[in-house]
Amino acid sequence: MDWNRWGRAKPLAGRARKTTFTARQGLEADTIMQIVEDDDGCLWLGSSRGILRVRKSALNELAAGKTTFLHPRAFGVNDGMPVEECSSGFSPAGLKTKSGLICFSTVKGLVLLDPHRQETNAPPPNVLLEEVLVDGQVRTAEAGLVGRSAWGATESGDSLPGHEITIPPGGYELELHYTGISFGSPEKLRFRYKMQGLDRDWVEAGERRTAYYHHLAPGSYVLTVLACNADGVWSEDTPLLSLTVQPYVWESTWFRLLVAAAAVGLLAGSARLIERRRYKRRLALLETRHAVERERLRISQDMHDDIGSILTQVSQLSDLGQSEAGGQPASRGQFGRIGAQARAAVQALDEIVWATNPKNDNLPRFAEYVCHFADEFFEDTAVRCWQEVPTDLPNVPLRADLRHNVFLAVKEAFSNVLKHSRATEVWLRLALVDSRVGLEIEDNGRGFNPQQTSLGGNGLDNMKTRLAECGGEAEILTQPGKGTKLRFGFPLRAPAG
Repeated sequence: MDWNRWGRAKPLAGRARKTTFTARQGLEADTIMQIVEDDDGCLWLGSSRGILRVRKSALNELAAGKTTFLHPRAFGVNDGMPVEECSSGFSPAGLKTKSGLICFSTVKGLVLLDPHRQETNAPPPNVLLEEVLVDGQVRTAEAGLVGRSAWGATESGDSLPGHEITIPPGGYELELHYTGISFGSPEKLRFRYKMQGLDRDWVEAGERRTAYYHHLAPGSYVLTVLACNADGVWSEDTPLLSLTVQPYVWESTWFRLLVAAAAVGLLAGSARLIERRRYKRRLALLETRHAVERERLRISQDMHDDIGSILTQVSQLSDLGQSEAGGQPASRGQFGRIGAQARAAVQALDEIVWATNPKNDNLPRFAEYVCHFADEFFEDTAVRCWQEVPTDLPNVPLRADLRHNVFLAVKEAFSNVLKHSRATEVWLRLALVDSRVGLEIEDNGRGFNPQQTSLGGNGLDNMKTRLAECGGEAEILTQPGKGTKLRFGFPLRAPAG
């Protein structure tokens, strides 16, 4: 049915709206051959299944989405029509006379209706529940019906369901048979039902007198069935059946609460166990670290006290032998080389002891040692060393392998300045920015082209490799005649692994 000519719904944005109504919305037929409007705002529709009367307001509400189903008044053979099929193929096939009568043409003659005589005071129909089938088996009072003696309204007249039924655990196919009692045209009764707790809206059943439900979940439900007679009068909204589906043990609330409590307890216990294991691992790691630090301290002390004293004695004996050699140049040269090697060994030993001692595993000690080493390294040379190091560095830890690698890179840079740069001044700068240490060594020497010379070795590559092992980077900025600048950057903590 095209609702464009007869509808009074307001147009949207100045345009006419077209809505189609079919049997899915409650009309008896999808094809309407004749449409006649009476004086009371009703439309009379001639179809292949009789004559239908529906109010335009109901159509407007359906078109606006306020309702989802129509309940027209149907007229057929039992109302005096010779045949239900209305004719089509010529116009007008239906009309309204001056006296207000509605005239329709059928395949077997004309039908006249008086709209003013169609009102009725017929009482609403009564709804009865005939049968309840569970898995195809009829459930009777002896088979589980509780608390009522008849299918229908309660004996006391209250609003409780007419019957109660309990279904044991399991997946069931539920089939509910209901009917209605009406004194006029009982075959035209239309039904709708709703299972509270399952259905959100009414289920329009039309003339069907059976409701089907499959595999109801455990819980409580209330069935309400409404019936509408041929005059559009609905029965009272009274619950008809109270249904309880019992759960299995594992579906019950107390079992779920018990499982939930057990799961929470298991999770809490697992979390506690994991936390204890983590605590034990951390404790074992701290103990191991403390043991390693104690061993490092012992080794550094032994090396300083034993080997250091021996090398010092060798240096002193070489100086003594050189002075007693008199005029023998060969002997004096040998003693001089022995003394130089001994002093170099003492310096190397001092560096190893500093790297091994755990008391130096922090940033202030690292900065202090590098500055002290720079002073001694350039002390007897023509290069003047300038230092720009903050005096308020935070006492943050610095891993031994990290500071050792960085120190060796700094030492290599100082050696390159002294051997190759021909510089007269060198600057040592250190800064801490966002948990990263920046260390810069700059000279005013001759510079070089890093793409064309290796400076006689792998010093530059070694510096980059040592910084990369610490999770840092080394940047070389230089060009011939404009000095050299080395930038080292590294985190306070070396990367794991």
